Amino acid sequence: MLGDGIHGMLHFLIGAAVVSLLLYGKCGSRRELVIVFLFGGIAGVFPDVTKLFGDLYGHSLMSAPLMGLSVALGFRILMRKVPFLQAWGAFAAAVIIGHIFIDLIGNGVAPFYPFEKSEYDFHIISRLDVVMLLTLLATAVVFFITCRRAIVLSGVMIICIYLGILSVSKVQLEQLLHTEYSENDIELLITYPRSGAWGGWDFQLRTDETWINGHSPVLGRDVHIESERDVET
Repeated sequence: MLGDGIHGMLHFLIGAAVVSLLLYGKCGSRRELVIVFLFGGIAGVFPDVTKLFGDLYGHSLMSAPLMGLSVALGFRILMRKVPFLQAWGAFAAAVIIGHIFIDLIGNGVAPFYPFEKSEYDFHIISRLDVVMLLTLLATAVVFFITCRRAIVLSGVMIICIYLGILSVSKVQLEQLLHTEYSENDIELLITYPRSGAWGGWDFQLRTDETWINGHSPVLGRDVHIESERDVET
């Protein structure tokens, strides 16, 4: 439950950050900034509404414009000064970046549903990613105190750098494992954030002969084997 709550908060805060950056110039008061921030957060979590009805349409790229449109219509009731097309585009971007992208680097998503039901993922963050959560919360607090766009931009840049480090580390680990076991036929290789510990990866690797479980740090190239057993034939 805690993991789901934090993951939902990430959707909200990233959606809010995206819309705050895009519509900041249209805000002339703190009240308007709050409205933009809150509606951006709503757009960030909006795709999960369809989950309540047992489908994945809200997590599809095809539905992002429609969901952005729905939020924009509600937003226009409170802020008519923002051009409708600009608001629509901002909220659609919040859906894509704040939700679909976060699911892509988290627990996986089917972005082309229903035309293709396969899920894709580049798993680099856990549902309890404290680094992202604390960075975004600090950004939101300072933003409301100062009302400066540069604060949100700085927070977003920190998140981008953080995700970049994780991406490079994950790719390096997978390349290292491919090189280490290049003499065998690798049938499966999965790397994902280490459970219960920040700053590391768990991995599962299966060749035609061996099943291997291990872990590795994000900042470093050490590979620690936890278990290794022969594949049953």
